[in-house]
Amino acid sequence: MFTVSCRKFTGSEPFADPGLQPPWRGGKQFRSICPSPQWGTPCRAKLGVHSFQLGTELIRIYMTSVKAGSMRTLEEVYNAIKSKFLEFDFDGVKRLVREALGGGASPNDVIEHSLRPAMEEAGRRFEKGEFFLAELVVAGDLFKEVMDEILVPEIQKRGGSASVLGTVVIGTVRGDLHDIGKSIVATMLRAAGFNVIDLGVDVPPEKFVEAAVQYKADIVGMSALLTTTMLEMKNVIDALKQAGIRDKVKVIVGGAAVTEEYAKSIGADAYGEDAVKAVKICKELLGIKT
Repeated sequence: MFTVSCRKFTGSEPFADPGLQPPWRGGKQFRSICPSPQWGTPCRAKLGVHSFQLGTELIRIYMTSVKAGSMRTLEEVYNAIKSKFLEFDFDGVKRLVREALGGGASPNDVIEHSLRPAMEEAGRRFEKGEFFLAELVVAGDLFKEVMDEILVPEIQKRGGSASVLGTVVIGTVRGDLHDIGKSIVATMLRAAGFNVIDLGVDVPPEKFVEAAVQYKADIVGMSALLTTTMLEMKNVIDALKQAGIRDKVKVIVGGAAVTEEYAKSIGADAYGEDAVKAVKICKELLGIKT
């Protein structure tokens, strides 16, 4: 233990910000985080060595917290992420996600405690008519962007994997090029914790079968917007039977042209009226409590 005297920040030291008064002394090779509440008063700092370097990211987070008035808990950061997410503040969400990771949260913690609840809330608001379809699309894009840019690389760097509820192979059937509805469902499923294999549009029956076998799918999801193309859904189900895997996968269908009655008539396990309901149904098909 030894005593150091903290002084006001002059703006000349490394990482200078004239608006802050961070408590360190001695330039690049001697910095101590000061527990004293008053600048310019002696404080005692317990250091194991006489010189050390604080990482620039830790300093940035600390300085941001000082500017805000106090260090934020992870719970407060998670709540801030959810608020910024529902405001569609892409930069704000990314900054806060990095702050949470820098503060000790794991990527899965960030997903489970902030991003996933925020996406679920977006879905609830859509159901209530408080969000329009365009806003649900933006929410899905934001979730995907944060995952792809920050969290998936961080998970890979740490040698871990995201928790998965099940695997869903999804696509728009052969002859149909409509993508928006299917893509929203895929994004909502990912946000809910499913591993989603998106085959895209104009997908022939054999591609559904190949993907279901390759990825050991739990669910096969099909979309069709046109009455002329929804007939392909039965062809896919027949192909799953011929391959001997129909009893190993659940089948859910949806799209503007599809009805619950049609889903039953072709032997599908479920019909998803919209993206939010499709996620709930997929959980129910696998016996997952919602």
